Amino acid sequence: LAAPYVSDDIDPVVTVNVAKAKNYAMQGCSGIANLVILNCLYGTVSTAIYRGIQREHNRIPVLNMIYDGLKQTNAKTRIEAFIHQAKLYHQRYSMV
Repeated sequence: LAAPYVSDDIDPVVTVNVAKAKNYAMQGCSGIANLVILNCLYGTVSTAIYRGIQREHNRIPVLNMIYDGLKQTNAKTRIEAFIHQAKLYHQRYSMV
């Protein structure tokens, strides 16, 4: 599933991360949360790749959150906005 986005030469962690995100989108999930710890390189690379998955799946909502140990002033607002977008996406594209 990750082949269109990453080559076989890239670390398997990124490949699995991207493949799971694409699988979630294909299976009818209404949003994808990408939670990155301490600016992890794998999470940062995945963040860039998720844009392609988002385009291919009707602009599925994607939340990219980076946790670095510092309090983020807008985290709650971003999560609330993501949930709202996921609900709208579900209403529009639900497979059920």
